[in-house]
Amino acid sequence: LEAQGLIVQTPYSGARVAPVSLREWRGVFLVRNELEGLAARLAAEAMTDDDFAELRAAHEEMAALLADGQLDQMSAQNRRFHRIIGRAAGYTTLAELVEQVLLTVARYRAVLELDPTVWRQVLKEHEAIISALESRDPAQAAAAAQAHVRLQFESTLERRAGMFDSDE
Repeated sequence: LEAQGLIVQTPYSGARVAPVSLREWRGVFLVRNELEGLAARLAAEAMTDDDFAELRAAHEEMAALLADGQLDQMSAQNRRFHRIIGRAAGYTTLAELVEQVLLTVARYRAVLELDPTVWRQVLKEHEAIISALESRDPAQAAAAAQAHVRLQFESTLERRAGMFDSDE
């Protein structure tokens, strides 16, 4: 946990949850915004029927998990949704970078308690991404993906302002 930046070890005091830097959190979302926008733009023209079926299945699984109250599994399923789009864009490096930023977001979210309201909003935003991808309009797909990233960043700021390092 310390190597991942989730805890801080203090000699003779023990471990505590690491403060989250607002600047770094913003940076993660700036990078995520660009990567996911690019991935959606490229995927809009490249996605196959199998890719769309896999994306819809991931979305439906998220909805089922939410309905069953299995919030502990939502983050992994969310990464699967975004990973499909990254892979469908057709560039290995882009897919790897999307995966890396998603794992970084997951590490930060390890200190957040997301509730069903947040996940319902995520599902609505995912529906907009799916619709934009299905329209095969690269600009619309990029806009939907970037709106999702922006809304999730803003949601974090509104709901968890106190989690950030007080020096910022």
